[in-house]
Amino acid sequence: MSDVRSVFSEDRVSREDVSKLSRVSKPTGRQPSWCRPTRSWLIWTVASLLLLSGCGSPSSEEANDGGPSQPSWLADLPTTTITVPVGELVWAVVPALGSDAATIATYRLVDAGAGGTALIDTLGNQFGGVIGALVHATSEVPVAELAIGEPILASRWDAGPVIGQVASLDDETVTISHDWNGVTVTGAMDVVTPLASDGEVAPLRWVAYPSPTSEESGASVWLKGLCFAEHDGRLWLRDDSGNVEIVARESVKVLSDLGRLEPAVGDQVSAFAWGSGFRPGVIAEIPEPGLRYTVTFDDGETRPFFFGDLTKVL
Repeated sequence: MSDVRSVFSEDRVSREDVSKLSRVSKPTGRQPSWCRPTRSWLIWTVASLLLLSGCGSPSSEEANDGGPSQPSWLADLPTTTITVPVGELVWAVVPALGSDAATIATYRLVDAGAGGTALIDTLGNQFGGVIGALVHATSEVPVAELAIGEPILASRWDAGPVIGQVASLDDETVTISHDWNGVTVTGAMDVVTPLASDGEVAPLRWVAYPSPTSEESGASVWLKGLCFAEHDGRLWLRDDSGNVEIVARESVKVLSDLGRLEPAVGDQVSAFAWGSGFRPGVIAEIPEPGLRYTVTFDDGETRPFFFGDLTKVL
């Protein structure tokens, strides 16, 4: 596994090019503009050739020659075959060497050989040797199948994965409202996928899991994690700090109503905040209907929450 490296030290993909790399489109019978030869496509093509020729990833000797070690959570993941066609966008988990952290984002698949998956992000950074268990199809849908107000799993080069809500639709672009450091912002995203609500545990779905300190303290504290792999009765989750937790599948609660709750004033909810986990409270105000709610807790504290951090009482 290699560190993040830039394919080109001087020439990088512009934000304008990035916005064209992927968007949800309704079939039109004509070639969309982002498929035509562009500067970003040429960069991606050259980067692919460099990566496939062995220029992108360090050799095993280099990786083991005093460099950072692979995280321990990789050890028990299975070997799986990638079925996504080369050239497509995928969700993928890139481990941070030398730590237990991981990045979940969307990448362009440039190789799916026996030695692992080769990926490149929209800024030209390359990642080699990513195992198949960490790569998932984006499962995008045509614009015509989306609806205003629908909860969405979304990604963009500077944000993702995030829970958002469809704000507007046109023939080619989906605009999403999502949280950005406590403020609701609206903009187009590269990848949008409707949030699943079938209650099943699967990669790219949020779950609540017991805090590792719950048993020691005797308190029932639930944390929120995004599942990115499952194997042999265990789930691999990325927490809100970017670290990886491995938990028993039977210990989690699927957050199938995350983003779909639509509570009214006076309703009881569980609200998630970094550092404290889920806490039971009551909806006190709705400053942004459908998006942002104010919750009052038993100790009298009142705090605002984005809709993606609210679920039924756990």
